[in-house]
Amino acid sequence: MQAQKLCAKKGFAGTTLDEIAREAGVSRALIVQHFGGIHLKKNRGGCFYRD
Repeated sequence: MQAQKLCAKKGFAGTTLDEIAREAGVSRALIVQHFGGIHLKKNRGGCFYRD
């Protein structure tokens, strides 16, 4: 949900993992570990998925 809010506010390309992690109250490393690192991508709705 935090990713969608940030993407709506800042735009798809303007949202970083660090911002999402901060809003979610988790570390960037946790997001990268969970979603698979550099293979993490965002769809148009701001949701993350594995490539």
